[in-house]
Amino acid sequence: VFPLRYTLSALLVAVTIALSLLARHIDKVDRVIFMWKTEVSDQKERASDMRRRNEALVYNVLPMHVAEHFMGNKKRSHDDLYSQSYAEVGVLFASMPNFSDFYSEETVNNQGLECLRFLNEVISDYDALLELPQFQDIIKIKTIGSTYMAASGLNPSRIVKPEDPISLRWAHLALLVEFALELKKALQGINEQSFNHFVLKMGVNHGPITAGVIGARKPHYDIWGNTVNVASRMESTGKAGAVQVTEETCQILQTFGYTFEQRGLVAVKGKGQLMTYYLQGKVPKNASPILPVTTMETVQEVEEPKESPPALAPSESPAHQITSVSSSTTSPNSVRLNQEYVEMKVSSSSTSNAVPAITVNEQNHQLVTEQKQQQSSKESKAGDGVCSSGDG
Repeated sequence: VFPLRYTLSALLVAVTIALSLLARHIDKVDRVIFMWKTEVSDQKERASDMRRRNEALVYNVLPMHVAEHFMGNKKRSHDDLYSQSYAEVGVLFASMPNFSDFYSEETVNNQGLECLRFLNEVISDYDALLELPQFQDIIKIKTIGSTYMAASGLNPSRIVKPEDPISLRWAHLALLVEFALELKKALQGINEQSFNHFVLKMGVNHGPITAGVIGARKPHYDIWGNTVNVASRMESTGKAGAVQVTEETCQILQTFGYTFEQRGLVAVKGKGQLMTYYLQGKVPKNASPILPVTTMETVQEVEEPKESPPALAPSESPAHQITSVSSSTTSPNSVRLNQEYVEMKVSSSSTSNAVPAITVNEQNHQLVTEQKQQQSSKESKAGDGVCSSGDG
């Protein structure tokens, strides 16, 4: 039998060893738990970052209200479709008709990669305009080659009534035209930097459409309808550097201060002959309203004779200096200004102190008379010479 003091010492050593082992085990467990927590936190952060990226990708592919419909509906089946009808929508098509001549798959441009890189820069600048606050209601639909398609009036939060004024119902259409003008400015800036000469050919139309998402696994948002077809025809039948619109669209945009030039009847597939107009610009706010699409008579100046600037004869009217009258597309204000100009010419000529001069016809008559007199005098001198020689 061991003495008691040795037994207590052995127990003390055993307890110490057990406590140290327990402390090491607890420390190891704490370390493992800490590592697990850190790993779980990293996984949560990575999952949250991936979710944000997926949401950003969805919001880039689909409009915001459509993306919210798909992201917020957890019970949605993959076979469910999204579609919505709209009564008042603006549609824009913008293309670079000379990009096909620029694109080439040659060694100098890395088998066409540089051309695609340039096109990506152009489209990216177009997309950057949509992030501006004034263009938040404009939605990019898609790009087909160098053709850019956008639409306005697709925001479901915008509630309008048929009895509302045009300035409220079609304000988004005016913004769409402003967006088209900004596209031209953006392309001009790119041309200056890259020393190119690309131009935009654009077409705008308005009316009812049907919007929806095609494809369950790879969704694609698109719009359909006769309005879209006519807008595409406005772009394809237009001229480079211009925005072509239909007559109804022209009438709406005129209420927002835009001016147009009448092009004439254009054959549109499925619609026949349509009267179309080219956008000219916007009237400043301080300018008087005009009606640019009106066939009126305009007055054009005729070049004056270069021999001498004769004054007007008393028998002739001052209006004879402005004699050519043609029919063109001008506003009533321009006709009124021309009439005022003629009246000013009449009043100034009637009150001037210039000595009345002969007219151009009278000058010509005098020149002819002088030439005849000189010729007759020469003949008379020649006759005198002959007679004197005969006498001798």
